[in-house]
Amino acid sequence: MSSISPLDSFITPSAGCSQGQVSSPLSSIKNNPFSSAFEKIVGSNTKTNHLANSTFGYNIRPLAEVELESFKKRLSWFSPFQLTQEGIGAAIIHMAPKNMSTEGIVDAVFENCKPANILIVLDAILVKYPSFNLSSFDQLRRRIVEDADLMMNNDSVNAFLLENGLDGDPTHLQKCHNLAYRINHPYIFPLPKVEVLSSEYTLNFLWVNLNPQNRMLNSSQNIFGHGLEPAENAKEIQDPTLLRELEQNSEHLSHEALQNWFNIKESFTYRLSKWADLHKDATIYLWYDSALVTQTARQKTDEMLKSISLSRGVQLSLRDVRSLTNMDEELRLSLHPGTALYTE
Repeated sequence: MSSISPLDSFITPSAGCSQGQVSSPLSSIKNNPFSSAFEKIVGSNTKTNHLANSTFGYNIRPLAEVELESFKKRLSWFSPFQLTQEGIGAAIIHMAPKNMSTEGIVDAVFENCKPANILIVLDAILVKYPSFNLSSFDQLRRRIVEDADLMMNNDSVNAFLLENGLDGDPTHLQKCHNLAYRINHPYIFPLPKVEVLSSEYTLNFLWVNLNPQNRMLNSSQNIFGHGLEPAENAKEIQDPTLLRELEQNSEHLSHEALQNWFNIKESFTYRLSKWADLHKDATIYLWYDSALVTQTARQKTDEMLKSISLSRGVQLSLRDVRSLTNMDEELRLSLHPGTALYTE
């Protein structure tokens, strides 16, 4: 029975060589009758050595590189489910390359762990190494992950980097952008090299009801769901001044007013208004299925969107998916009541 050394296990056959041709690539080179002449030709030239590896059918990768790649992949798969904090920390340290620093492990966690697991794994590492403190940059990345209320943006990230003397290294900002993208943070992103004007693009939103509204009762006041939620037609959404006052004073509202404010924040028209705030002069379409709403609901929603348009300086309007005549068959199948609807 032949044995394979640890080094052999990190040497992979190249495209031109099938596995099993050579039991050990190192011994193959060593025992080759032309090895001495080959060594004289190769010398210590790195590029020629790389060519030599390809010639013999193998690409030799550094052990540290393979270990790091393996660690990152295992981090992306790692689940802390049913593990104690101590168990999580021990598992991460066991997976990490032997000589990897704590700073390197933390960096790998931010870049490779599933977004929902980043803080869990991070806390476990800090418990494992109580004397270890996060760097200023890692504290910033932690804040980004913790920003569930989306209070941070490009300006606050840049200000933090500047205040802590981290703005000189462009990789810091790039890593913040990558992290924000992974956790779906909408206000931290790389700016385009050429500015794209809001008048040069269109925003499209889609709302499709699961069940049709009751045309007999005709009581629906908007196209959303049964059309009976007053918050979708709230006057505060139509007036940005009233909305800002409500947002600023939400902590001092009565119980009833607070519940009303909660309903407004959960409404679809409120979300549309926030998009309109950020995209002056843009064209925004809200697509809907006219087969599932009443005429009254459509008219009142259209009036609501016109009010938002006037107060925000955008072109916000309804569009019926049934008007897409070049997609008749697709619409017939995808919008059929028997087609399953999946939401997140």
